[in-house]
Amino acid sequence: MKTIIRDRSLAAGLPHSRLPEFTQEEIERVKGTHDYIGFNYYTTVLGYPKDFGDQQDYDGDRGAGRIQDRSWIESGSSWLKITPFGFRRILNFSKEEYGNPPVYVTENGSEAQWT
Repeated sequence: MKTIIRDRSLAAGLPHSRLPEFTQEEIERVKGTHDYIGFNYYTTVLGYPKDFGDQQDYDGDRGAGRIQDRSWIESGSSWLKITPFGFRRILNFSKEEYGNPPVYVTENGSEAQWT
């Protein structure tokens, strides 16, 4: 991500990356200092490669479009699908990547009521 945004910023004629970077000293200072992970998790999307041209924003930088599978369970909001498998994947990623820290779900999108 850092490389993509830097390259796109320089290609647009900016003198430096639009994304601020940590110094090596800052990286060493914060490395491994987390106490927990807090998640705001609403839904899952599927990504696919998409060229946004020279657009200098979130969509252009990520270079991906997003869709949702129509078979996913709907909620009361059109953009919010009930996708517990996606939440499980991000929880497993944080466990493996960061050593299984405590996780607090600070916001969520919807809960399914199964009958």
